[in-house]
Amino acid sequence: MPSSLAARVRSRSELLRLALFVGAAWVLPVLTHLAGVDWLLPIVVFAGTAALCFDARELLDRIVLAIVLLAGLTAGAMTVFSLWPWGLHPVPIAGCALTALAVFWFVTGRRPSLPRPRWTDALALLGALGATALAALPYFRADGDVQLLSAMMQGEDSSRHFALFDGIGQVQGLVLADKPEAAPFVPRMLFTYPQGWHSTAAILDQFLRSADGPASSGLVALRSYVLFAVLTYGLLALALIWAAWRVPGRLLDGPRRLVVAAAVVALVAGSEFPRIIRNGYPAECLGLVFLTVLVALAARPLARYRQQALMVAATLIGVGFGYFFLLPLAGLIALVWLVRSRRQVRRHKVATAVIGLGAVVLAPFQLVYGLSYENMTDRLVIGGAPPQPLDGYVWLVALVGAGVLSAAAWRSRVWRGYLLSVAAAAVFAVGIAAQNIAAGSDFMNYYFGKTVHALLVIFTVGVGALVLLLPAPWRVRVPARRQWVPAALLSLALFGVLGVFFGGGVLAQPLAAQGRSITWAALFRQGPPVSPRAAQVAAAAQEYPPLPGVTSVAIGATGFDSYWMNPFLMGLQRTAGSGQFATYGLPHKEPLRAEALLKRFPDRVRFIATDPEGARVIRDLLTRRPELAGRVTLVTLPGVE
Repeated sequence: MPSSLAARVRSRSELLRLALFVGAAWVLPVLTHLAGVDWLLPIVVFAGTAALCFDARELLDRIVLAIVLLAGLTAGAMTVFSLWPWGLHPVPIAGCALTALAVFWFVTGRRPSLPRPRWTDALALLGALGATALAALPYFRADGDVQLLSAMMQGEDSSRHFALFDGIGQVQGLVLADKPEAAPFVPRMLFTYPQGWHSTAAILDQFLRSADGPASSGLVALRSYVLFAVLTYGLLALALIWAAWRVPGRLLDGPRRLVVAAAVVALVAGSEFPRIIRNGYPAECLGLVFLTVLVALAARPLARYRQQALMVAATLIGVGFGYFFLLPLAGLIALVWLVRSRRQVRRHKVATAVIGLGAVVLAPFQLVYGLSYENMTDRLVIGGAPPQPLDGYVWLVALVGAGVLSAAAWRSRVWRGYLLSVAAAAVFAVGIAAQNIAAGSDFMNYYFGKTVHALLVIFTVGVGALVLLLPAPWRVRVPARRQWVPAALLSLALFGVLGVFFGGGVLAQPLAAQGRSITWAALFRQGPPVSPRAAQVAAAAQEYPPLPGVTSVAIGATGFDSYWMNPFLMGLQRTAGSGQFATYGLPHKEPLRAEALLKRFPDRVRFIATDPEGARVIRDLLTRRPELAGRVTLVTLPGVE
């Protein structure tokens, strides 16, 4: 193949090959769609990206970089997919992606290749698979949708993320304030929420189902939502293992890699991370994936500047669309990297300008859009407790600090870069706390807890800093084969100390019934008991399908039962948007809740009584106010009188 782009442009054979590849880029998606195997296309695009776009020598590097690059660019491309006439159809999306790879091959002259797999690649994937399995246990440990709903209903936020995910599938694009067709499906307060995770999951869902439209029912969409939430958690585990290995670099030989991977997996399983999926924070989870990769690349950049700049831009775009609360922190880390790389920036001015312009335009898009419609800064001071007692992580900060503040770390440009990311995160956390105090709120509120998650990610990336206190592997005279048994035993010790096996250890907290201290890992293995509310929601959705022009509202034994059930019921019935005024901002006591609902909501309402007390409340209300009979009906679940 001619070495220069000009020579390739002049070569008829190369132009013919480009035309053939572009043609194949569109023929393949058409054929897979006709055959109903569109799920093959993301694999092809991923493999092509890993083989063409990076020079990394390890397969794990290619895997993580390709996934994060595609996730970031897909989130940014949603601005286009939301405008063109094909929506989220697999054929045009895959055709454009494969065409871009063909053009990239022609412009760069690269030959696709992948490194040979190593045992360390398998170890990292095995660790991520273990974290994925742990996250999946509460959802899939038993047959039936009631168990799945029981797990989902542990976190109220799950209902809103599910409605947004399904709403994007319904309208085939971003759910924005100027898209009235989204109003029935998504509560208006979510129109300005970052939608990178939801849109990426909605695209993958259509590839998985080989579909050209939304899921056939709310229940089908719910299963897809849970699947992608669990996979995102597994991706976070994989990114953390990769980052914790990448920063120390050559200081990690085989046994040390095993110990570091064990430490990361133990933290992912036993620390605060499982709360992210249990409480329903998939968008934050994806944002933390991008932040993890950015921290690692800022400390130890890729060998080629253009690839590094592209990855930094992709992580910024991913954070901006995925979870823009973290965008100031990510932007500060990226800015520090730019300053430290100023010599390379001067040598690659054009590439920096082009890639930087894309990042500057796309990364803040959803944040700027949201601020143009409402003052979202009020959300920073919403109430809530910190994730858990922070003294449980003093040991992690102290151990990582002992490494990064050592003389060996100060002599290393890589570890100085990592320390700057820690400093940026500390500044960000102090800023959020100061904002809360200035607003008259407790500084340890809901969003301060999100900064704790960001700090936990950054310190988990730095667990390899302890090797700075050890001799370099090439200076250790003990043969590597004699180090494996101590490394394996130390890994087991980490799992025990962090409570992965039996639920005790330094990270145990009162999570179980009766306030018994236990770790998240043990709690997930137990699984949630079948929730009566979940059983009632599942029964209501099955017994009473949605009716045109009628909003179904569950009413339980208490107003709080009604509040907790309705977001999930309306999500399953795809009325979360049209029924939002019958869900939020109402009293939590009956009959005050039902009366306030009917006063605020003038449309037709079908009350579904899941408990005799709820049925009594509505019957008494209709007796006192017979004029409501024209727009209010009452039905009951089987067995409810």
